[in-house]
Amino acid sequence: MAFPPLDDPRLEVLVGWYAHAADLLADIMSRLLDTPIAARFPLFQRAQLILRQLQERTDRWATFNVRRFYEEADQEAVKILRRSNLGQFLTEGLDQEAIDAVTSGLLGPLEKARQSVEFQATKLFRSTSLASEFQSLALKARRNIPTGLTSGEEAIALEREIASSLRQIFSQNIVSILGSDGRRHRFGLDFYSAMVAQNVRAQAGATAAIIRARQTGHDLVRISPQKSLTGDWCDAYRGRVFSLSGTSPTYPWIGLIPNGGPPFHPWCRHSMSIFIPSLYSEAQQRAFAETQSRFLMRPNEKSPNRVIHNWNEAVKLESNPAPLRAL
Repeated sequence: MAFPPLDDPRLEVLVGWYAHAADLLADIMSRLLDTPIAARFPLFQRAQLILRQLQERTDRWATFNVRRFYEEADQEAVKILRRSNLGQFLTEGLDQEAIDAVTSGLLGPLEKARQSVEFQATKLFRSTSLASEFQSLALKARRNIPTGLTSGEEAIALEREIASSLRQIFSQNIVSILGSDGRRHRFGLDFYSAMVAQNVRAQAGATAAIIRARQTGHDLVRISPQKSLTGDWCDAYRGRVFSLSGTSPTYPWIGLIPNGGPPFHPWCRHSMSIFIPSLYSEAQQRAFAETQSRFLMRPNEKSPNRVIHNWNEAVKLESNPAPLRAL
């Protein structure tokens, strides 16, 4: 599964480990399908070893790099604050509790990804019947079984169909994650690691900016102005300014935009920085406040679906404007 290019070599290192592990695991899982149950243990042990080594590498990578992501964003926030009279309120040091929280945002999802792979390897290791272990695949596989077979022939054909499906899954979408929508979603191991790492790097930046703003009693932050790579709905907020407290008479509360600010969604490239009004003209300040109300969530509204729908409708209307009526 292809994913957007990574813009940081540190992310490429982590994702490279996961891509390599994915290739090794796909081969092992495929071989488990063809190996008699009495001879599967060495293969299963090998899969467990790969996943354990991947965990150890991930832990070391996260300990160093998430802190660096946070530190780099913190330095940018400090630089902005020192351009104003708020610099005098800065304190030394980084917020370790915040760094730990962001680090957990990387380690937790990647642990679930590895657990999902190990769970599937365990099922293969102990399986005496693929149809029993992978019942949802069995239901789909039955549609491809020709009629007129004996019960024994049908069972063999069913096992063969399930094995074929599993090989495809293991080579392309080996990770199975339960989403917030209650459904299971499949990803490649490299794709999922890239998505999580990219998101965590953005989260480290946003967290550092918010903590420094609150530390100095500053209330305003700005979303980065660049366009989304895919023209996504987060463009509704690009370049706009928001209030952390919701008390600004000019700028809307940041709690009214999805996810409370960037990253708005997986692969979101928007970031957040401290906004000092005195560094901008009055015209710029007014423009930065122009977030349309239809793109703001209502208080206590948990899902961003309505806002996303409004964005999609606005884009559709912009692409296909209604024809002018003759007078």
